[in-house]
Amino acid sequence: MAVAERKYLTVDPSISIACRLSSRPLKNATAIRARSLSPRSPARSRARLLDLLVYTADQTSPSSNQQEPSTTMSIIADTLRDATAALVGDNVGTQILAAAAATVVIAAAARRVFPSSTADLKLPPSPPAWPLVGHLPLLASTKEPDKLIQKLAHEYGPVFSLKLGNVDVIVISNQELAQETLVKRGKIYAGRWVGKVLAIGTENGQDLVMAPYGERWSHMRKIAHRILTPLKITQLDARLDTESLRFVRHLVASAGEPVEVKRHLMLYTVNIMLAKCLGITYDSPDDPALRSLCNDMLKIFELGGVGGLEDYYDSQVLNWVVMRHKRKEIDAVIARVHQGMVLGRILELKARLDDELAHGEDPAANRDLCYAEELFLSMEKDELTVNDIKQLLIDFLFAGMDTGAATLLWLHTYLINHPEHQTRLQAEVDTIVRTHGRLPSLDDFEDLPYTRAVIKEVARLSPVTPLGVPRQTTDTDTLAGYHIPAKAQVIYNFVGIHDSVYDRDFRPDRWIESNNLVLMDGIFTFGAGRRMCPGVHLAAREMVLLVARVVACVQLGNAKGEGVNIDMTPAFGLTVLPKESVLVKSTVRSAQVRELVEKADAALAGRAASGQATAK
Repeated sequence: MAVAERKYLTVDPSISIACRLSSRPLKNATAIRARSLSPRSPARSRARLLDLLVYTADQTSPSSNQQEPSTTMSIIADTLRDATAALVGDNVGTQILAAAAATVVIAAAARRVFPSSTADLKLPPSPPAWPLVGHLPLLASTKEPDKLIQKLAHEYGPVFSLKLGNVDVIVISNQELAQETLVKRGKIYAGRWVGKVLAIGTENGQDLVMAPYGERWSHMRKIAHRILTPLKITQLDARLDTESLRFVRHLVASAGEPVEVKRHLMLYTVNIMLAKCLGITYDSPDDPALRSLCNDMLKIFELGGVGGLEDYYDSQVLNWVVMRHKRKEIDAVIARVHQGMVLGRILELKARLDDELAHGEDPAANRDLCYAEELFLSMEKDELTVNDIKQLLIDFLFAGMDTGAATLLWLHTYLINHPEHQTRLQAEVDTIVRTHGRLPSLDDFEDLPYTRAVIKEVARLSPVTPLGVPRQTTDTDTLAGYHIPAKAQVIYNFVGIHDSVYDRDFRPDRWIESNNLVLMDGIFTFGAGRRMCPGVHLAAREMVLLVARVVACVQLGNAKGEGVNIDMTPAFGLTVLPKESVLVKSTVRSAQVRELVEKADAALAGRAASGQATAK
């Protein structure tokens, strides 16, 4: 091998050592370490430093007999420390300078010893940041962080970074990169970033949604998938029938009058989830218990939906100052919802199950079991505790209530503002009504392609959680040529991801033309990869049934005037809703509608009576 050029390292003005970077035999690492046991004289330290330089040169040059990088760096660091200490003596100022110089030397050596590391890679591009606080002032300057993220994505590209206090944040706004990270490298991006408030509410990730990626999360996920499979979801059809008829009945009865549909949509989704999770329902959106539950849910979202200062600095003082006010509100909500309504109800159900089993009865023969009862019956096999069941059910309730109602609210606004699509939907469902002489049902799911296309298009254009629930990297990664650190918060900008593939026009036909009507395929509104929402099949069925029955019975209009569009300006929150209250005025489409509703009620009552008779 040709001899390389000479390099010089000046230790002090009187010492200049030339180190020839050549293919000379590797110095024995043990011999180098042994010298550190000898008395540290300047002469010996100089000799040892020369050995170090030769050793480092050999280890950082191409060679087939290199040692492990960790061993190499350990030898370099130890030798440099001891040699430098002997050379600089007891002078404190010189020691400080030597320490700084040593840091530079070690860093330089590390970059050569670890040539395959990400040391040479930079974080994704980023806007100018403030010292210490990073981009926190930038986020604090807006009430619409989702719009800010869109703006930054246009300026800095499909992947950019932010620094929020001590936390690195990676924002992904491109479908190809989203697919790459969520599916192909799913394990690295499957962690969950959890703020202080949600950590308290979930008992440090003892649930499913906020659980850290690992064995417990995997175990809880399997249980959730088992009870939310498409086949199991069909067991909820009777409840969806009941609640959709309740909603349609109200629109028909209130025809010509303004209706704030948000409250009634919330009743629809809440009752579906409460009935299946805990076996309870409410009759009116004005029920005080329901209003209290919804307010408590919104309070948790308000307190924990957007991270505060306490989430971005590891400071006990800051944590105490900020959280002492929030903690009182959080504890009050937990007392009412987690420990009160949910835990109280599941303990009541457990007591009934225990009594039935003690008397040799089969609980499933007497009634349709709710999720709480199913989980109690498999409690031993699944190795679950009462607390595990409580946390899992709270996840189901919170995920299914607010996001489902919000998506349905956006659906109403799109149909009112685009009456031509409402007309096409009516033509589709009228075919079913004429053919079967009844309202559309879930038996017609596959025969409602345009209904499904409209729902998917609304979910694409107006995702109710436009920034999703933040992920956290479980390891370092390289993405699009940039370094992604471990434990970074990862935000998926769903609007940007969708816009990287599709235009912003409301055109449901795109899904029919591409033969892609499955709700979660091609869009990221319900997540993707390992943490995709397990309730997406239920969400699809509850939305299709409600929309089909609404357009079959009434014509939706804006209560503020015929031909007046509803303001679709979004208001940011953990779930994004129209900023203005949506007031709907419905017009009954024909005299046959009331007859169809009564017929559906009778059929539902007949099925319920048949089920009770069979159970007896």
